[in-house]
Formats: sequence, structure tokens, C-alpha cells
Amino acid sequence: LLPAVTSARLIESNFYLPQDDPRKKKRSRKLEKSSKEFKYAMRKLELNDVTYRLNYGPDLDSGGEAQQLVIHTAIKNRGNGNNDIDGIDKITSRVRIKTIDDYDTMYARLKRYIPIPYSQDISDAAFGEDRLTIKGHHRLLRVTDLDIDLSLHESKVVGVCDNSLEAMVATGKLYKEDYAFASKYNDKRRPQKYTPSVIGYFCVTKEEKFMPLAINVLDNGLIYSPYDEEQDWLLAKMSLNTAGINVQMFDHFVHSHLLLEPIRVALHRQISTRHPLYNLMEHHFTGIFVLTRIGFKLLLSSDLTVDNIFGWGASGAAKYLEDELPTAPFTGYKQQIKLQGLDDIPNFKLRDDGITMWDALESFVTGFLIIYYPDTSSLIYDNEIQNWAAESCKYQSDFPCSFESVPQLAQTIVNIIFRISVLHHAWNSDVTWHVNAYPYSIASMNHPLPTRKGSIINFMDYMHPLSDLQDSVRLYARFYRPMDSKYTTLIDSYNDCNFGRKLRKVVSRHQNKLRKIDLNINNRERQNKRPFEFLKPSRLPHSAW
Repeated sequence: LLPAVTSARLIESNFYLPQDDPRKKKRSRKLEKSSKEFKYAMRKLELNDVTYRLNYGPDLDSGGEAQQLVIHTAIKNRGNGNNDIDGIDKITSRVRIKTIDDYDTMYARLKRYIPIPYSQDISDAAFGEDRLTIKGHHRLLRVTDLDIDLSLHESKVVGVCDNSLEAMVATGKLYKEDYAFASKYNDKRRPQKYTPSVIGYFCVTKEEKFMPLAINVLDNGLIYSPYDEEQDWLLAKMSLNTAGINVQMFDHFVHSHLLLEPIRVALHRQISTRHPLYNLMEHHFTGIFVLTRIGFKLLLSSDLTVDNIFGWGASGAAKYLEDELPTAPFTGYKQQIKLQGLDDIPNFKLRDDGITMWDALESFVTGFLIIYYPDTSSLIYDNEIQNWAAESCKYQSDFPCSFESVPQLAQTIVNIIFRISVLHHAWNSDVTWHVNAYPYSIASMNHPLPTRKGSIINFMDYMHPLSDLQDSVRLYARFYRPMDSKYTTLIDSYNDCNFGRKLRKVVSRHQNKLRKIDLNINNRERQNKRPFEFLKPSRLPHSAW
């Protein structure tokens, strides 16, 4: 029964807008059935006697198509992971960590299975570059009004940035990575581990490098700079990394998982399988429902690895999700970049590759849509698409409540596909392995911060307990996953889709464009010791996984 029901829902050979379908009555009956089968349920999480209300998703406890769809997806994706975990476990179980340098030895041994993580390099140049690649997300902002005294003599500012603070603010060349809120979500049951509240300041030099200028650690009230003693500056950079790890992990859960769930439920309730957009959207939505259930177990369960090693723990992360979801915006990537003031930072590879992918998706989706919507009236009279919009905007306030033009619909669909495929994997994929690295880029600090500069610092005191070493390395290594199926990647996955004859040329042009993007990134990164290739179409799965 399961394969039959699932294939009937997912595969159609003929596609029609509802107003053009010769089988309107049968279509209507099937859609009415799906609307009853797919119901909304508020996702709640119980942790340590506290109930957290998160998002509206599918009701998976009452049976029906929604439950069958999740089971089918789980079975299909079973075993999709890093096949070298056993070898990695064997090495981490045997490694002996007594000094900070021993972590270098561990990664050198692991190299036979997995690359040395980029965050192992804690130099100022690499620390700045990380903000434009593996750690470049929407907490980075242009500074338009410096509201704090960084306690730096002007000559020291010029020594790092080739410019004065006043000039940088005036010309838009000073930026901040803001986690002033981070300590609010610390795990109150285990105060020995924590995430500090911290703000990092960065500038663009004449050589177009993105360099750290100062780090304000709010927890101890100290502002650090590259001119401080090496250990003090290292601890400040570690503090910013720790806050960023916690926020990046759970921002990804908000913006490329939970926010999209009610939109997918509305799709199943309002759009027929005979609609041309149904297969396109479902192709990309594939992993959304099932991965939320997996994510809750992996990331938000008591006494598992995330709960044990992240400063926030499961309860702090759940509270963060509860706070963020009601106001999380459905803003397009290019618009978000402008809102953050990041549109003219040089060598911002994450932004540049992201925009390239957005433009490619926009071209493809527009070509897809104009075949079925040659004019605005055909869109206006598509009651299924309009009903999808009307229902989705009840759960995501800035989702369009109606579609008044084909470009507006195209932007919405691109936004969804981009979040699932590109944004998700910019935050949570191979990148996760590279973001988390002993000793200076870990998910919690495990010793109180000094109250003054110049104190003796033993960085081993700040590490996760050694009893958690194997679990922590295994957790991050699980995100380093191969593309085992030729139908997994964004380039080739459409070969496994039935869009009908009308779309063959559109799909072929899109695939050729993606191959050119792949080649361009290969050429750009050929000589790079830390190549940023994570947004190559050949490394982007078509759905969240």
C-alpha cells in the first residue's frame, strides 16, 4: 500500500492548470481528500519539564498521507551519511589528548578519512576569511553608527585596517558580527559550559582583506584586539567562534527547515498532483518533514551530544527556536544581503556564489513558469496557486497572500528552493565539519573567562571534557556526507523528475548553466589552500538532507 499511495501522490504524467484540466471533478475530489489527510499541528517540545512551542508542521500522529510520506522518505534516505564514521571513531577512541597540540595530531590522523577542518587555522587572516565563507551568515552587519568605544588608539586601528574608525564608518568599511544575546540561552542546568555574549568587529583593508579589529566580550566587559597578548586575543576569537557555532546551527534549523514546514503542508492541501508546479516543489521539499523529526532527536534531546557539548544545550536551543520562529523573515537572499549592508565587501565568496545560484534558479523558475502562465490572467485564475498563497501567509506573515504577477511567484519559488538547497548547505553540510574544530572553534567554553587581561590562560581548561571528544567529532563528521546517488545533486537531480515534454529545453538549459558555475568555481579555487567549493552545484543536494 505504501509505495502505491506515495507514487500516486508524487507522480503524474500530464500537467494542467486547474482551469484547463479536462478532469476537473476528479482532480477536485483528490485534492479534497489530500486536504483532509494533511492537517496542521503545533510542534511542541518537552524538555526538563518545560514545554516549548515551535512551529506549525504536519500532523503525523493521525495517519494518512502525511505520515506515509514521511515514512517513505525516511526509508528512501536510510543510510545517507558518512560511510567512514567507524574509521573516525577508531582513531578518536585511541587518541590521547594532554596538551592543545595533541588536537593537531588527532586531525592529522583523521586526514585519511576526512579533511583537516578549516577552523583549525586561527590566524587573523583565516579568522576574517571564515566570515566570508564557512561562517558568513546573517549575523554579520555593516556598522553605520559606532555606539561603543573600542579603546583603540587611532594608530592601532590604522595598523590593522589602513583607515581610521571615523573614515570606515563613513565609507561603510566597518562590520560587526553580533551575538550580544547569546548567553541568554545558556544551559542553566550545567553552568560549567556556556556560550558567551560577544560582538566581533571587522574591517576591509586596502589589500581587500577582511580582518578582525576588536572583539567585545560582554560577559567579562573586556574589549580585545590583535595588539593584546597572544593568549588574550586567542581567547577572544574563541569566544566569538563559540557563539557563532551555536547560532549558526539553530539559525539553519529556523530558516531552512521549520519556517518552510507549514508552506509545504499548504502545498499538499491546496495544489493538485496534476499541477505543473507540484512536482517541482515536492522535488525540493522532499526531506523537510522527516528531517525535522530527526533533528529534534539529534539536536534537541536531553543528554545526547548537542545537549552535552553546546553551550546552549537542548533546552537553550529550544528556547532560541521558540523566540526566533514567530519573527523569522521570508526575505530573499539578495534582499537580505542588501539589508545587512554586505553587498560591496570584496572577496565575499559565500555571498557571490549564493547570488550566482539565486540568479540561476531565478532564470530556471521563470522559464518554467512562463510556459504555463503566458499572461497574468492565467495566474490570477489559478485558484490552487492562489489558495496556497492565502493559506501559507496565515503561518508565515510575509509570505505573499496572493500572487499578482509571474515574477512575484517566481521570486517566492526561488526563495523556497534556495533555502532548501543552497542556504541549508551553506550552513549545515560539509561546512559543519569545517566550522567546528578543536581547540579554538568549539561549541561551548568550559571554564570561567578571566576578569582582566594578562591572566594566565590554560586553554585545556576551556575544552569539552575528554569523555565527550569522540561523540563531538562523530557528530560533526556525520555532516560530511558523500553524494552517493547521481540523482542527488542539484545538477543531475532533475533527470529523475517527470516535468513533461514542455520543460525539457528549460531543464537542459538550467543544467548547462549549473555546469558552467561548477567549472567557474573550480577555476577560481584551483590554487587555494582553503578552497571554498561548498556551493558548487555538483556539491549541492537538491533537497535538505
